[in-house]
Amino acid sequence: PYGCAEQVSSRLFSLLLASDLLSEQSRQDSLWRARFQELDLMIESGISHLAYPLQRSDGSFSLWRGSRYGNLWLDAYVMDVLGEARRAGFDVPAGLWQRGIQHLRNETNVPANARSPQQVAGLAYALHVVAREGDDVAASARYLLNRDLIRRAGFVSMARLGAALALSGDTRQANVAFERADAMRRLELRTDGTSRRTTPFGGGTRDQLTWARLVMEHADDTTSAVALIPQLLEPEPHRWWRSTQVIVEQLRLIKLLGFAEDDGTPPYRALVATRQITREDAPRGPTLNRRDMQTGIWLLADQGEGLWYRLSAEGEPMNPPAVKDDVVAVERRLYHLDGTPLDGSSVPVGTSLVVVLTGRFDDAVRLDRHLLV
Repeated sequence: PYGCAEQVSSRLFSLLLASDLLSEQSRQDSLWRARFQELDLMIESGISHLAYPLQRSDGSFSLWRGSRYGNLWLDAYVMDVLGEARRAGFDVPAGLWQRGIQHLRNETNVPANARSPQQVAGLAYALHVVAREGDDVAASARYLLNRDLIRRAGFVSMARLGAALALSGDTRQANVAFERADAMRRLELRTDGTSRRTTPFGGGTRDQLTWARLVMEHADDTTSAVALIPQLLEPEPHRWWRSTQVIVEQLRLIKLLGFAEDDGTPPYRALVATRQITREDAPRGPTLNRRDMQTGIWLLADQGEGLWYRLSAEGEPMNPPAVKDDVVAVERRLYHLDGTPLDGSSVPVGTSLVVVLTGRFDDAVRLDRHLLV
């Protein structure tokens, strides 16, 4: 309500997502047409307010009009919103967009400049934003992934690095980042869902929603996120208000998962073991036993589009394989940090070194694990 850059951006984000989730059929309804036109005007007004008076000449954004306060996280957040507006077909002034995105590129090109957890959090967000615009940020993201500061910046920042790496084509390192983010999330959150760390303009609920969305969109292993999403999207009766950023992240997650209905018809129907699966079952879906699987699963897309599903199976083999002790041959090699070989017979305490473990399976498959000690 006060017109700062974060509040304007959060409000604009929620309006954009609401507009996108509303059906075209509803827009043509004469009773609602004026309201939709008003919604578009509110979005255009928000974009104009970000262009002036909040954007500086270098492309960054002030928190308040005429204020010197601002940071890279805020810059990335504003550009995230403006990118959403562009993809939704709204007119974002060329100067506003080009100055802002070039500012983020300048910052991400020199990741060593980030010297605090807050700066690293902003840098991780900026890397994600520019990667979504097609930039290859793998080098900067990998550099940040191996710095201790990223762990102090929080699990969402680690997940943003994973998203940036995935968008840049480095799937292996992206999965490493997402695995670390999940482990950090479990350590950082208290039992009531609040965060032990102070995050820019947010808290535990928003951060978990952001993490779940990034995992669902970019990670190979979505098990932890899938298990948590029903809880994150469930109304909280003990709270009479929610921050705009929490609402924004809920809408982004809903949009990503495809819960929206275009004309009142559920986007899919599923029948598992003679039981109809409804929207309330999504996204986690039902838990099946062996009899259910034998009965069969029927899937039908009602809207003529492709239907995707994920089936996760776990259990024990009925006949466990015999134990073998000659499957893997392990070889260990030691190196100095400059890459020269190191004699492992006598290594002083406190020496930094590289240990390379090579595992060979049946002389046919080789597995390398590089550990920095």
